[in-house]
Amino acid sequence: GTLVLPLIISGIGISFVFPTVANAVVASVKLSDAGVAAGTNAAIGELATVFGIAFVGAVFARYGSYASATSFVHGFRAAITAAALVPILGIVAALLAPSRSATLATAAALAEAD
Repeated sequence: GTLVLPLIISGIGISFVFPTVANAVVASVKLSDAGVAAGTNAAIGELATVFGIAFVGAVFARYGSYASATSFVHGFRAAITAAALVPILGIVAALLAPSRSATLATAAALAEAD
């Protein structure tokens, strides 16, 4: 029962993320490259899912097991904590990434230099 509300909130949040990211990816390339961009975005998403599951499973295996309820809870807590910290790394990366206007300005300067 205690996970129902957090899972509902997570589901609602992720339902806003996927279409927004897909739109941003496709809009960032020429129309002729939209299919490649969409396919690459989908492939990277699938790969990220695989690595995410492997990461959480490895953390669980390191700190817990199925041997007892207590051991399972220790592993589960460690795995969920690790999974919750990953988006924080994404936020930091997004904040440190150059802005779109700075990237476009750099691209324009490079194009003029050629």
